[in-house]
Amino acid sequence: MWGDAKVKFKELTGKSLDQGRMQSFEDVEKEIESRQKPVYPQDNAPTDGWHRAKIAGLKVLRGLKLLVGFATQVSSLVFSSTSSNSSST
Repeated sequence: MWGDAKVKFKELTGKSLDQGRMQSFEDVEKEIESRQKPVYPQDNAPTDGWHRAKIAGLKVLRGLKLLVGFATQVSSLVFSSTSSNSSST
């Protein structure tokens, strides 16, 4: 299934999904936190937007991390109960 999706994506976009590197949630979180706000040419340029975007990105990342953890636990429960039901019949 994923192989077909990767091929279709490359056909549509001309880009490969294999480019780049795999990162953990913690790696991405550290990268976001280490980013500095952009330098504006004027001293009075708004910087609140950058800070809010950074905070929002970290919240989304943490939410995704919780969701993946939850989905992993649920899938392991579903598959373990399925295998125990099939072995008892």
